[in-house]
Amino acid sequence: IAAPDGSVLHTATTTYNYDSDGFITRITDALGHQTRYSYNSAKRRTRVEHWDRSSGSLVLRSATDYAYNAQGDRIRATTVLSADESLIQSWRYDQGWVVCEQRVSTAHPGDLFRSVYQLGYDGDGVPVNIQSVSRLVSATTANDTDGDGLLTCNDGVSGDWQTTQYSYDAKQRLTATTLPDGVQVINEYADDSLQVTATYFRGTDGTDLPQLAQTFGYDDQGNLSDLWDAKGNHTQTTYDAKGRITSVTNALGEQTLYTYTADNLAQIEVGRTAADGEGQVTKFIYDGDNNLIEIQRKDDTGTFLTFETYSYDSAGNRLSVTDAENRTTGFGYDALGRLISTTDALGNTTAFTYDSAGNLTKTTDALLRETRHIYDPLDRLIRTEQAGIDPPAITRMAYDAAGNVVAVTDANNNTTSFTYDGLSRQLTETKPLGQTLTYVYDSRDRLDYRLNARGHRIDYSYAPWGPVTREEVYNPDNTTGVPDETITYAYDRNGNLAETAYDAVQPLTEPLYLITYDALDREDVRTVGYIPNITVTLDNDYDRYGNRTALNVNDGESLVHSYDFDKLNRLTQATVPGSQTFSFDYYTNDQRRTIYYPSGVTSASSYFANGPAADISIRNGASLALEQIAYTYDPVGNVDTQSDGDGLHDYFYDGLDRLTEAVHPTGVGLPAQELFVYDKVGNRHDPTDPDLYGYDANNRILQSPDLVYSFDDDGSQTGRSDGASFAYNAYNRLLAYSKDGISAAYVYSPMGQRLTKNDDTLTTYFLWDGQRLIGEYAASGNRMQRYAYLPGDYAPVQIADANGVYDVHRDHQQTPRLLTDAMQQTVWRSRFEAYGKAVVDDDADGDGAAITYNQRFPGQYFDQESGLHYNYKRDYDPAIGRYIQTDPIGLDGGTNTYGYVHGNPITFSDPTGEIAPAAVAIRLAIAAAWRGLQRAIQRCAGNPACRCRAFNAAYHALQAIGCNACNSPGTVCCAITTAQAGAMGGVVTLRAAYIASNCDRHLPGRRDHHRQLTQAQRALARCSAKAARMCRGCF
Repeated sequence: IAAPDGSVLHTATTTYNYDSDGFITRITDALGHQTRYSYNSAKRRTRVEHWDRSSGSLVLRSATDYAYNAQGDRIRATTVLSADESLIQSWRYDQGWVVCEQRVSTAHPGDLFRSVYQLGYDGDGVPVNIQSVSRLVSATTANDTDGDGLLTCNDGVSGDWQTTQYSYDAKQRLTATTLPDGVQVINEYADDSLQVTATYFRGTDGTDLPQLAQTFGYDDQGNLSDLWDAKGNHTQTTYDAKGRITSVTNALGEQTLYTYTADNLAQIEVGRTAADGEGQVTKFIYDGDNNLIEIQRKDDTGTFLTFETYSYDSAGNRLSVTDAENRTTGFGYDALGRLISTTDALGNTTAFTYDSAGNLTKTTDALLRETRHIYDPLDRLIRTEQAGIDPPAITRMAYDAAGNVVAVTDANNNTTSFTYDGLSRQLTETKPLGQTLTYVYDSRDRLDYRLNARGHRIDYSYAPWGPVTREEVYNPDNTTGVPDETITYAYDRNGNLAETAYDAVQPLTEPLYLITYDALDREDVRTVGYIPNITVTLDNDYDRYGNRTALNVNDGESLVHSYDFDKLNRLTQATVPGSQTFSFDYYTNDQRRTIYYPSGVTSASSYFANGPAADISIRNGASLALEQIAYTYDPVGNVDTQSDGDGLHDYFYDGLDRLTEAVHPTGVGLPAQELFVYDKVGNRHDPTDPDLYGYDANNRILQSPDLVYSFDDDGSQTGRSDGASFAYNAYNRLLAYSKDGISAAYVYSPMGQRLTKNDDTLTTYFLWDGQRLIGEYAASGNRMQRYAYLPGDYAPVQIADANGVYDVHRDHQQTPRLLTDAMQQTVWRSRFEAYGKAVVDDDADGDGAAITYNQRFPGQYFDQESGLHYNYKRDYDPAIGRYIQTDPIGLDGGTNTYGYVHGNPITFSDPTGEIAPAAVAIRLAIAAAWRGLQRAIQRCAGNPACRCRAFNAAYHALQAIGCNACNSPGTVCCAITTAQAGAMGGVVTLRAAYIASNCDRHLPGRRDHHRQLTQAQRALARCSAKAARMCRGCF
């Protein structure tokens, strides 16, 4: 394997050994790892062993033993997980078709994961289809026929089953899928075609439901050419003679065109219309080996500009990415083509190590700190060691037979445990101190109700076609049977949320929101109904590239926000209410260079070659500095220093990148020095007296140097020793605060936005555009404050109140640092302690007019009455640098569910009080793809073609996630691209499974060239490298 200059990077040799009958017995790969095979007398493979080469020796990583019936069907697979546990998979057959498959662990023999298939037969008694699939929810009795103490598919089991039935016509076409509750999914066909022409839901009363119905048309080659959704919106697709998509025309007539050269995609044009002509054009250039070596984009002058260039080794592994600013990120690979290093444009290198199965076993960062991962024989992660501190912080995980996580033990040795039913539905979550959350499901795997640890019950009702239509809350002391709170939801035919009402805010007959959508299912008009004395509408417009180009907020006055984009999809101009226009220019790699404010103030940014902000210069029209902020970073992307108009701020970190010291200039209201130490899970302690802070096993803070805290069983802070008290609803949202005669009450939407706040003197109503606060109103309906944003930002660029209009100037995290008025004078200024406690000068120009501006860290809103920061999904206490409620997404945000950005608030932020929402969506999409694959395989029984189609469907679902949604280093993009890299890893796994299962043979016409696996591996490498870049800092 050679570099572009011809120098040899690796010599890769794979060795194969065979027995005397020509059956392979051992494969030794290029790194010395071995896979060994054993056979019985019938040459059925009876054992497979995987050996890792480590430090010159071979170590057995995993082994699986197989047993067969007389017909040669595999009936059992046994994998030893430890001295005390083996995982046993078993199968039973009828004429080669699987009629039962099961997984069970010897450590938990009563926990069965079993599926049973009822077959349909032809007149000769030969299986031709699957009539039903029954999945064991829970077993009540069992018959251990062979007396070995372990149930397999040969043993009878009775209990609660979930059954899905399938109906076919005389041509063996699937015509109906009957779900466990009796609702059907109907497929229609044309004449003798095997292609579905329509699909829709049918209710239990036999009524055909219009929601989510789709109609399909096909071209002469059988390609899907036309799709009509439930509202009649039409999407057209054309193909070339090779079956490749050449155009997609959406319901608005906007086209995406694909052009090919030989076998390569040569150009994509997005947004062509008959009225406006050419859209955004991207060109792809390849070398003689069909490697993509350059991406070019056409600008508004018609000139193609280079966006990125790439180099490769002779095996097709991408060695470098160079952007338009000539900044190069390099990649290294081992002899098996696995990514082993990324080196950023400043020479900082992160290294990766793998086992023979391709599991990542060690990451070594640019400061040579190691994170180690250990897996069980089924390649499930069971231990992570963060060796940046000594002794390492170790997190352990345990699994059931189906691969569900049943225990997570954090680095302080506190365990959270989970239970599941036979369908892998989570039944309980039990905290280390025993508080338990309970979940119950309906027959279609939807949550029926849940109980929180305080005893609130939340019931869910659903439409027959799927989504939740009603939530009912019953408080623990409810004896009437009448819900204490009710939320209702209504949807349009395409499944978009069209209406929601919540009786904790106002009667259910008065919706909070009414929402309409355009033909592409984008929000069109939102009517807001909870602000007294006025009706507010939010009206959206979009361009042909998919960008939102206008938001018109009508609250009695038309507040128009408009946005213009160039052919490179960069925002070039933003006009906010009052016809005030912002303009922008960019570096050639699309990083924003300058914001030109309508007042004449400019904010110019420069960047380090590896991405994060180097300098932010805010100047008035005379080019005099209003603020100048300069940053330096350590090799792993932590902010090292920050220099501003006050002087130098210096930061120091421990081996897990947690802030340990912040040194500030004197005389500006900040402490000269802040010192922090942490336990292994990130709880803060005093550096001199460890007894000043105390925590329980749930990581709830019990005491700080000044206060003692109390919590409820759901992990929400209920009181402090200074007399402060807090109350919460069933969703753990802060409802009320009181202290020393000062009180406040809060109300929220079902989506998490705070709608009202009553602090005894004033009731404030909050208006939202998604997750962004855009207005505050009094009970009279009068607007008190408005906010204007740039697309994609969490912090506004302008605010307005009764006294005037002010431009907002942000730092590298979009934390507001100063406001300027129309005269370019600084009228408000903030300084922040490390964890966000603000020192605010609300009359910086000394004119006696104080300005109230409550936004702090991105996504946070300061509550004067409590000193807390409302952070969308939770409330943050800057005094102790942690949240007062546990993370609503649980352990997905980390084992410490109270910590803020893992102890690194100078480098990262959390705009929603949980992990990045897009990352959650991606993870849900990944989980859905894997669940879909698992269920498809269960349906497929012994049908290999069906299994291959399942592999292919999951492969494309994960591939569609892509790795292009986020390009700005920082917390959000770090979370998003890390999740995307996980999806790309699944793509590689599924493509390998497709090949290993000989799917080319089972699916004629779907030839899988080996290059597709290579391309998937390259995509994983690129996405992993991008994730590393995104996690290095933010700007």
